[in-house]
Amino acid sequence: MIWGDEVVIVSRHKATIDYLLDKLSEIGYEGKVTIIDHLTSDFIEKIDGNVTFIGNMRIDQIFKLVYKGFQVIITVLKLPKELRGKEIGREELDKYLYFYEVLDIYIREWGW
Repeated sequence: MIWGDEVVIVSRHKATIDYLLDKLSEIGYEGKVTIIDHLTSDFIEKIDGNVTFIGNMRIDQIFKLVYKGFQVIITVLKLPKELRGKEIGREELDKYLYFYEVLDIYIREWGW
């Protein structure tokens, strides 16, 4: 369930963006939708409110968003080997695009 008054789609892939917009429409979502191709630390620091993020994000970004109280749904494309590197459409997205809501996260920076 999408609980944000605003949805931020994080993706560079037009087919994925169109797919997500269609899915939001199918569930009757009527809030604001912002599309960004890259999530930055500046964007994370400045955004406020009841926002849901959907897309492909780095783990450190996911941590910051969850820590700030945003709903985060990551997309994972589980393509078979023969489809990797090829343009895919709605049919493939229906089959191979998975969604995971991040409910809690604990990470720490680690180095050698």
